[in-house]
Amino acid sequence: MRKYIIRLGMIMIGAVLLSSCENKVEEKLEGDWKLVSMETTGFVISGQQLNSPVLSLEKDKTYSIFIDGKLTKGKWKVKENAFYLLANENNKEESALIIDSLTDNTLIYHNKSGKSDVKVYYTKVENEEEGEEKK
Repeated sequence: MRKYIIRLGMIMIGAVLLSSCENKVEEKLEGDWKLVSMETTGFVISGQQLNSPVLSLEKDKTYSIFIDGKLTKGKWKVKENAFYLLANENNKEESALIIDSLTDNTLIYHNKSGKSDVKVYYTKVENEEEGEEKK
């Protein structure tokens, strides 16, 4: 019985730590992210070539991105070392966007779709209000 209680306690501590880590990742992800570049099968596409799309991840777990003349909105979530974008039309979970690196101002992730692996580089867009507060 004592071993059972110890194991249950360890599981609960692990769950709390995992939840805490996910919350920190969510906080870092919140905001506007400008596409810097994408790499796939040996090709690099700059954000400028795609009209510099901005991915907005809101605190209420909604997102929007305007790319290729199309606005896409939906919900987002973090799970382990990935985040997911869920389209509003069908709320179907999209492929996991595996986070390779996340700092206060850079986001690098990859997404395997089929045989190709796409690596995406974003930089955080600093709000003018935040910039003024820092000065």
